[in-house]
Amino acid sequence: MYLLQKQEVSPKTVMVGKEHIQSIEDQLKNFQALEHRLKSLEAQLERQQQQQGTEYIPQQTSEQTDIAPLANRNLNDVFDGPEHIDAHSTDPQLTSPSDAPTASLAESKDPTDGMGHFLFADEETRASFGPSSSIAFTSDLSHTLWSLSQNRGSFVPSQGNLTFSEFHIARVSRHSSPAPEPERAVPSIYYLPADRVVTALIDNYFSDTGLLFPYLHEESFRNTYAQLKSNAVAISRTWLGLLNMVLAIATHTSTSPISDAEIRSEKAGQFYRRANSLCNDHVMNGASLEIVQYLLLVSQYRQGTKSSAQTWATHGLAVKVALQLGLHSSEALKKFPPLEREIRKRTWFGCIVLDRSLSMTLGRPASIPESYSRLELPSYYDGIEPWPRQPWQLQRCRHSTDFFCATIRLYAIIGDTIDLLYGSNLGCGDELTDYELVIRTLKLRRRINEWYKQLPPHMPIIKAEEHRGHLGSDQLLDRLRTILALRYHNLRILIHRAVLVRLLKIINNSQTGNMPTLGTSELQDVVGSTVENCIDSSSEIINILHAAEQGNGERRVMLGAWWFTLYYAFDAALVLFTILLLLRRTAYVALPTRCTPESVKELFTKCIEALGLLDKGNTTVKRCLQCLQKLTEVIKWTESNYPHEPVMANVELNDNSHIGTLSDPFRAFSPLGSFDGFLHQDLSLFNFDFMTNDRMGFPDDLGQSRSL
Repeated sequence: MYLLQKQEVSPKTVMVGKEHIQSIEDQLKNFQALEHRLKSLEAQLERQQQQQGTEYIPQQTSEQTDIAPLANRNLNDVFDGPEHIDAHSTDPQLTSPSDAPTASLAESKDPTDGMGHFLFADEETRASFGPSSSIAFTSDLSHTLWSLSQNRGSFVPSQGNLTFSEFHIARVSRHSSPAPEPERAVPSIYYLPADRVVTALIDNYFSDTGLLFPYLHEESFRNTYAQLKSNAVAISRTWLGLLNMVLAIATHTSTSPISDAEIRSEKAGQFYRRANSLCNDHVMNGASLEIVQYLLLVSQYRQGTKSSAQTWATHGLAVKVALQLGLHSSEALKKFPPLEREIRKRTWFGCIVLDRSLSMTLGRPASIPESYSRLELPSYYDGIEPWPRQPWQLQRCRHSTDFFCATIRLYAIIGDTIDLLYGSNLGCGDELTDYELVIRTLKLRRRINEWYKQLPPHMPIIKAEEHRGHLGSDQLLDRLRTILALRYHNLRILIHRAVLVRLLKIINNSQTGNMPTLGTSELQDVVGSTVENCIDSSSEIINILHAAEQGNGERRVMLGAWWFTLYYAFDAALVLFTILLLLRRTAYVALPTRCTPESVKELFTKCIEALGLLDKGNTTVKRCLQCLQKLTEVIKWTESNYPHEPVMANVELNDNSHIGTLSDPFRAFSPLGSFDGFLHQDLSLFNFDFMTNDRMGFPDDLGQSRSL
């Protein structure tokens, strides 16, 4: 026997046999051998996973490689294969019920897309889309066409009184007992693709979205990823969520002409669901800069999905966390070193820019008042970074900063436009007088002209004729100029659209078959310039899109995220349609001398052609495209029924299945008959879901009646 301690010294004396000590030593040796074997297996699995594209964070050691951005590459060539978990892997298998995305947040169904183009389904509960939204604009158009049909007195609405509010309400689907979905395996929330894929997507993000919205510091982000691969430091779950959202957006915004939208959406959705699982608990129980940046990325990602509710809700949470951190306060920022201060300031401006964007597209009151935007505009990084940059990196970063500052100033005008012309999207029924409408429109014209003159000398907005010809040698600069041009012309349309909507309301209020007259001379004076500005800006947007889509891959990457391009083009087409409609009904609306109705229709047709090439397999693009194709039938109807005077023609309605060819949708139509028969045919023409058929009791495709 081996005495560890004499018994008389303490009542806790323990006597242990020598054989037991030897047994413990043998077990220790066995554990050491097992540890060595496990390390060998981990190294072997790491090599296999790098080849198969199933790397896990604890084993990532491969170095970053210089891979070109994915703008012109097929995503199927970048991703190595489906995600899976190796049953024999020694990596920590952290998949659990908590790893799966929360269905209510990550997979909830929403009938309105993230940019507010239209509704996807019948609705039961209600969500509001104020007057600046596309949904409200199309409702105004639908109401005008319905009013025209009422002039004949031959259309009788279905049961229920027609109610048409200035504040447009869209019903949002909510199923009481959703059908169960088959369970699918959820990979570990710590899964990442092979390093070459991650690096390529990071490159793609910082050459695209990261340049346009530069609130993530590229060098810091890449350094953290390098530390992640080498296991040098512990990485937080929120940063891993941020990384996955970078990968999701880089995948979702790819403009490769050969990458199918459904495949791309599924790939991006995998990253998003993993990010949601990583951060879902943290965003509700903590506040950090990473959380704000993560939420901003989620909101931007959601703009390109069928989920307006989540887009709006996530943005609201980002704003609250940002305010909690004091990102809006110059005093609160003083305690941080210069680089950290600049990143936080840019993140706050990211919140403001996204707020104005969502306010415009969804028709919601701004979450951030303009009075909260009091920080100095972003500065160049090279003056505050502790390391030097290569000349090309320096120029790239400065171009991005100049672009971001121009965007901030432009979106401030968007906020003022919504406040001055669209009642802050509050929907309180306070309609401007014609005089006040004209004064405010002219004021905003001056504002946007001043913005144009203040652009950096090297960054004037690009013109469509440059896209049709030869672009400059600096592709990045041309791309930034192109996106600025699309945003600028979209704002011009938003400003002048308010006047067009006023003209539509004049038509709506006319209860006779005679052409309505404008109420005031002030409105008459501004109509001509309004039409000219709308046609000019619509022409620039559509021609830039058309030239880019008809060109090579280098031109396609000029457009930015597909959902913004779609929004700009769709709004431009709706404005052209409105002008063509007003030409037939208001004597005070005339085209500029250089334009004819045929040239406006050709421009409308060109928009349809360009959208047909925008994004292969994209259901949202298809829906907008179908809407515009159907609107060509309305244009043909107005020409048949209002050739020179307001008297409606009484002609038989032909089969409205003759949707025109994509090259010229107007030629395929026979003259359409009375609006009464036109509406009662089946309303597939107006079955856009974002139109107001359901309010007016129009029959849907099933022959059933929908009304409020």
